[in-house]
Amino acid sequence: LYEAGVTNVTAPQGTAFTTHQAMLLKRLVGEVVLCFDSDAAGRKAAARSLPALLEKELRVRMLELPPGEDPDSLVRREGGDAFRERVAAAPDFLTARIATARESGQLESGEGVSAVARELAGWFAQIPDDVLRDRMINSAAAGLKISPASFHNLVRKSKKFESDPAPEDEGPQTRPPVALSPGCELLCRLALF
Repeated sequence: LYEAGVTNVTAPQGTAFTTHQAMLLKRLVGEVVLCFDSDAAGRKAAARSLPALLEKELRVRMLELPPGEDPDSLVRREGGDAFRERVAAAPDFLTARIATARESGQLESGEGVSAVARELAGWFAQIPDDVLRDRMINSAAAGLKISPASFHNLVRKSKKFESDPAPEDEGPQTRPPVALSPGCELLCRLALF
């Protein structure tokens, strides 16, 4: 992309942005256009990137590539100007997710709508700005044709509000130890030194 003149780009060096990477981006920009490969792994990477980006209050748009394309192959085939036009036309992540769900038939059943709503609620729970979160909830509710009140309840369940008191009757929770194979345990010990 950089060689084609699309210079305001970066790569997460993995499959999703971390909170630290999102914080670094926030220092430079207010909006991010995610452009991962067009395969299932690319779509999953985009979905995994959203919580960190939304937590840092970045506006997120999604550039869906044609099947079988990645950013490199597309810019080599179409050129930098065509790629920039695609970026300019990229929809916000909410519009893109609802469109994908509609195209895949996921919104034709109550279970499908519920699954998409829960996924979106988890993302929206990361948004610290109450007004922005409320606007996103109302837009999503309209797109999914469900009540905003039920969507607010989903987000509330997804988010651990700091004002919610912890249950008093529960003591400290511990996880059972994980059994590691001897080889895995050795690798973990070596990684610590």
